[in-house]
Amino acid sequence: MSFDDLRRMVVRGWALMGLCTLIGAVVGFLGYSVAPAHYRSSARTSVVAASTEGRVEALYQVTQAIRVTMPQYLSLARSADVAQEASKASGLSPEEIGALETTTSPDSTVIQWSMQGQDPQQVQKALAASVDAFAKAVEVQSPRTDGNPVVGVNVDAPASLGERDSLLSPITAGLLGAAMGFLAASLIVLLKERTGARAFDAEDVEASLRTAVLGHLPQDAAQRRITWEYVGAFVDRRSAPGCALLVGVSKRPTSEDVDMLAAQFTPELEGEGGAVAAARLDDDDLARQAASARAVVLMVPRGQDDLENLRRQTHSLQAVCPGPVCAVLDDR
Repeated sequence: MSFDDLRRMVVRGWALMGLCTLIGAVVGFLGYSVAPAHYRSSARTSVVAASTEGRVEALYQVTQAIRVTMPQYLSLARSADVAQEASKASGLSPEEIGALETTTSPDSTVIQWSMQGQDPQQVQKALAASVDAFAKAVEVQSPRTDGNPVVGVNVDAPASLGERDSLLSPITAGLLGAAMGFLAASLIVLLKERTGARAFDAEDVEASLRTAVLGHLPQDAAQRRITWEYVGAFVDRRSAPGCALLVGVSKRPTSEDVDMLAAQFTPELEGEGGAVAAARLDDDDLARQAASARAVVLMVPRGQDDLENLRRQTHSLQAVCPGPVCAVLDDR
């Protein structure tokens, strides 16, 4: 498909493309607005040495022990016991409390907490209760020195108010919907273009216009002359003396085309107006010119659309022209 084909496709389908783009944008925005919202609250804690009486060696040993046992602390954070205690403190079900995520980095004692829910205040409350229950469980299970727990939990960042958890913003959702609408409209227009009647080859023109297609006009002048020789012989055999009418479908024929065709006719059969006259399909007096012409030759551009309308115009010319009406396919 050439650039001109794309341009014509856009010109003919701009209304559908614009409408589908607008509808897609509205649907995308409304879809984002009515979709169930999910909010995510986050917190950060550290499992630390709680009581070492200021001894550096003891602090180091406890910290190393904590690093080694961090997988157990993560399991404790997600345990049913912690969820049960958090449920009592927050008034939420254990299932809601249990729907949280805890992660840590290698060789770290920091735990990242995250919980998702449909109410921002509720999810914040649930996560705060979970962190508090975890801290109490760590204290209960910790070894003790003189009755004091050796391991404790520092809350580095308390549970935040739940923020909407979405990959899309309202604007992004609208733009995505607009893009999908535009794409759908483009596919519809392209399918219509591909399945509609167009002059892609001589068979398309013959089938649509129901008239003889005598060849095609390439860029090469020598090859065009061969086509015009065949057209001249065809007209000479099938028409009376007079002036042939060369009709351009989309533009008026060039003087070169007129001269090439005129050179093929027998001089004795030329009319008073010469061997060939040039016209355009949308000329107001085309019917009058065709009525006095020995033959009509249509120059149909390759890729010409709306062949149904061209067929009706061709039949109108056939009704008034006393000689044959034929066509050539213009590749230029």
